[in-house]
Amino acid sequence: MTDILTSLVKFILSVFQILIWSVLMFTLFLILTKGIRRVFKTIYKKEIPRPATSAHIMNSFIRRALQPPKSVIKELDVKNGMVILEIGAGGGTYTFEAARSGEDITVYATDIMENMLDVLKSNMMKTNLSNIIPEIANVYQLPYEENMFDRAFMVTVTGELNDKISAFKEIFRVLKPGGKLLIGEFLIDPDYPLKRSVKKWCKKAGFKFMKSRERIMHYTMVFQKDEPLTA
Repeated sequence: MTDILTSLVKFILSVFQILIWSVLMFTLFLILTKGIRRVFKTIYKKEIPRPATSAHIMNSFIRRALQPPKSVIKELDVKNGMVILEIGAGGGTYTFEAARSGEDITVYATDIMENMLDVLKSNMMKTNLSNIIPEIANVYQLPYEENMFDRAFMVTVTGELNDKISAFKEIFRVLKPGGKLLIGEFLIDPDYPLKRSVKKWCKKAGFKFMKSRERIMHYTMVFQKDEPLTA
């Protein structure tokens, strides 16, 4: 019995060690890729595209375990028939969960990088989902009409934005009155923004703060575009 217990303890410790190393390597990957892109941007005054491999890594089981898509999208309060906008879809870590969150849902999955959307399209072929529209889009000049979307969300994107208030104003423009914006952030992201900063940026863009939810490794915040005043 003692030998079995000892073996079990060793196994648990081994699994824990593997998880710790996986998280550390994942964090190192984030720091290195973002650091290289930032240096390139400073020197050459333009953005360097993320490699397609980063979309696969960000869609890994580690990411899903630490920042579960189901837990994040649940906070968006999606209703049947809604039209949803995603900013920075990447490989679709949260796209697919949003697409499954109700009946007759349409998800516009946008990213500024074509190579990221190529990964998303490849991942879509492995599902039976037909309600996702992948599109190249710049968050500062979204190619959509005013009051088009019921919901919008972005996960670990805020830190990538140079002009955060302008970006949020543009999202505000395309949301319907009463529409909601969900922002999710990840603790080990090198560009991790504090909640009070996100709240300040969104407020300046016209949003009303609704709620926030904290987890050990991530948080979500929900904002609303107020209904217009009626006479």
